Amino acid sequence: GGVALLCGCCHAGLRNTLHHLRELTSAPLLAVIGGAHLEHATDAEIEAVTRCLQSEGAPDLYLCHCTGERALYALHAAFDERVHPCPAGTVIDLPDADLLA
Repeated sequence: GGVALLCGCCHAGLRNTLHHLRELTSAPLLAVIGGAHLEHATDAEIEAVTRCLQSEGAPDLYLCHCTGERALYALHAAFDERVHPCPAGTVIDLPDADLLA
Protein backbone atom coordinates (compact mmCIF):
# COMPACT_ATOMS: atom_id res chain seq x y z
CA GLY A 1 0.00 0.00 0.00
CA GLY A 2 0.87 3.64 -0.07
CA VAL A 3 -0.32 7.12 -0.86
CA ALA A 4 -0.99 9.03 -4.07
CA LEU A 5 -0.63 12.81 -3.85
CA LEU A 6 -3.19 14.75 -5.89
CA CYS A 7 -2.13 18.33 -6.69
CA GLY A 8 -4.31 20.83 -8.51
CA CYS A 9 -1.67 23.49 -9.07
CA CYS A 10 0.89 23.08 -6.33
CA HIS A 11 1.25 26.78 -5.42
CA ALA A 12 2.74 25.91 -2.03
CA GLY A 13 5.58 24.15 -3.84
CA LEU A 14 5.93 20.43 -4.34
CA ARG A 15 8.71 20.14 -1.74
CA ASN A 16 6.57 21.94 0.87
CA THR A 17 3.57 19.79 -0.01
CA LEU A 18 5.61 16.59 0.32
CA HIS A 19 6.97 17.81 3.66
CA HIS A 20 3.40 18.38 4.88
CA LEU A 21 2.40 14.94 3.58
CA ARG A 22 5.16 13.42 5.71
CA GLU A 23 3.66 15.16 8.76
CA LEU A 24 0.42 13.28 8.04
CA THR A 25 1.66 9.82 7.06
CA SER A 26 4.78 7.72 6.66
CA ALA A 27 3.14 5.55 3.97
CA PRO A 28 5.21 5.11 0.80
CA LEU A 29 4.55 7.70 -1.90
CA LEU A 30 3.35 5.80 -4.97
CA ALA A 31 2.43 8.68 -7.27
CA VAL A 32 2.22 12.44 -7.68
CA ILE A 33 -0.66 13.52 -9.90
CA GLY A 34 -1.39 17.04 -11.18
CA GLY A 35 0.36 20.34 -11.67
CA ALA A 36 3.72 20.81 -9.94
CA HIS A 37 3.81 24.63 -10.44
CA LEU A 38 7.34 24.54 -11.86
CA GLU A 39 6.67 26.37 -15.13
CA HIS A 40 8.72 29.41 -14.05
CA ALA A 41 11.04 27.62 -11.61
CA THR A 42 14.80 28.04 -11.72
CA ASP A 43 17.05 25.14 -12.64
CA ALA A 44 18.10 24.98 -8.98
CA GLU A 45 14.48 24.62 -7.83
CA ILE A 46 13.80 21.90 -10.41
CA GLU A 47 16.92 20.07 -9.21
CA ALA A 48 15.78 20.42 -5.58
CA VAL A 49 12.35 18.98 -6.45
CA THR A 50 14.06 16.13 -8.31
CA ARG A 51 16.20 15.31 -5.25
CA CYS A 52 13.13 15.48 -3.01
CA LEU A 53 11.24 13.05 -5.24
CA GLN A 54 14.26 10.73 -5.34
CA SER A 55 14.30 10.73 -1.54
CA GLU A 56 10.66 9.63 -1.68
CA GLY A 57 11.65 6.52 -3.64
CA ALA A 58 11.01 7.88 -7.14
CA PRO A 59 7.20 7.70 -7.29
CA ASP A 60 5.28 7.62 -10.55
CA LEU A 61 4.73 11.16 -11.84
CA TYR A 62 1.56 12.10 -13.72
CA LEU A 63 2.31 15.79 -14.20
CA CYS A 64 0.38 18.32 -16.23
CA HIS A 65 -0.95 21.89 -16.24
CA CYS A 66 1.60 24.23 -14.64
CA THR A 67 4.52 21.81 -14.41
CA GLY A 68 6.22 23.35 -17.44
CA GLU A 69 8.19 21.79 -20.28
CA ARG A 70 11.66 22.38 -18.78
CA ALA A 71 10.66 20.67 -15.55
CA LEU A 72 9.01 17.80 -17.43
CA TYR A 73 12.18 17.23 -19.47
CA ALA A 74 14.37 17.36 -16.34
CA LEU A 75 12.09 15.01 -14.41
CA HIS A 76 11.91 12.63 -17.37
CA ALA A 77 15.71 12.60 -17.52
CA ALA A 78 15.83 11.70 -13.82
CA PHE A 79 12.90 9.27 -13.60
CA ASP A 80 12.50 8.00 -17.18
CA GLU A 81 9.58 5.54 -17.35
CA ARG A 82 8.13 6.86 -14.08
CA VAL A 83 7.04 10.09 -15.83
CA HIS A 84 3.71 9.54 -17.55
CA PRO A 85 1.74 11.74 -19.96
CA CYS A 86 -1.29 13.18 -18.19
CA PRO A 87 -3.53 15.17 -20.53
CA ALA A 88 -7.13 15.97 -19.60
CA GLY A 89 -9.22 12.81 -19.41
CA THR A 90 -6.36 10.56 -18.32
CA VAL A 91 -7.49 7.56 -16.27
CA ILE A 92 -4.94 6.41 -13.69
CA ASP A 93 -5.21 3.02 -12.00
CA LEU A 94 -3.53 2.88 -8.59
CA PRO A 95 -4.47 -0.52 -7.17
CA ASP A 96 -1.85 -0.33 -4.40
CA ALA A 97 -2.86 3.09 -3.09
CA ASP A 98 -4.49 3.00 0.33
CA LEU A 99 -4.76 6.76 0.63
CA LEU A 100 -5.22 9.73 -1.65
CA ALA A 101 -3.86 12.95 -0.16
